[in-house]
Amino acid sequence: MSQPISATQRWLVLSILCCALWPSPPAGAQSAGDAVLVDRLDRLERDMRDVQRFVYRGGAPPAQAGQGAAPPGDQVLAARLAQAEDRVRQLEEALRGLTGQLERQVYTNNQLSQRVEKLVGDVDFRLKDVEREIGILRQGAAVAAPGAQAAAPAPAPRPAAPPADEGGLPAGNAMQRYDHAFALVRKQDFPAAERAFREFLARHPNDKLAGNAQFWLGQTHFVRKQFEPAAKAFLEGYTKHPESSKAPESLLRLGLSLHAMGQNKEACAAWAEVGRKFANAEPRIKDEAVRELKENNCR
Repeated sequence: MSQPISATQRWLVLSILCCALWPSPPAGAQSAGDAVLVDRLDRLERDMRDVQRFVYRGGAPPAQAGQGAAPPGDQVLAARLAQAEDRVRQLEEALRGLTGQLERQVYTNNQLSQRVEKLVGDVDFRLKDVEREIGILRQGAAVAAPGAQAAAPAPAPRPAAPPADEGGLPAGNAMQRYDHAFALVRKQDFPAAERAFREFLARHPNDKLAGNAQFWLGQTHFVRKQFEPAAKAFLEGYTKHPESSKAPESLLRLGLSLHAMGQNKEACAAWAEVGRKFANAEPRIKDEAVRELKENNCR
């Protein structure tokens, strides 16, 4: 007939169950700290199995006060329990140490991620600025030599324009004066180009090149980060010369200028208008407008 389970044995069984429910470390732990933790858990599990076998063999409870010394089996059990408790405390300390290391590593990774995101944003901004300046030079070359092809006959040379002061316009027709102003853009003398295009627009407000001149006037401000006068010039180019080949790009640049001024809602409206108003615009202009809408989360 089996003996009833004493209070000490019940306590031991409960301790064993608690240890069995202790969460094991993840499989495949590779750091030195994880390997030590796994080893400690393995030893603790072996100790608990020894205690479990002792309990189910019917070990006697510890001696009560006045009953003499405890049996040797109980002394061994008490020593085992003390050792197990000490190892549990060691494991708890190791876990706390690993948790602290993990938290510090997560913080370091977050800091690095923020720095990388900032760097990517800065590089992206600079690349866009370079692309825009390259676009200015390419557009200038296209205006200076429209439709030029290797197989096409060479056009008749234009009469040489009389000399003029930097920023002033020479005597001659509208085309000669426009060429003079645009030559200043190619030289990247933007202050002089600004003065030349303003004078051109004052003298030839209704010329077929007025829309182009208005666009390049805006560009002389935009490349110098003078976004408010740039926005004004682009707006006039879009509203006063809607039939000009530069009207779609004037609207696109108006959005870029407004965005640089912090007027994001108005910038989004300008970019959205490019696709609605100018369905036949150059693909590069429509593509850039769509890209700006996406990158700036326009709705």
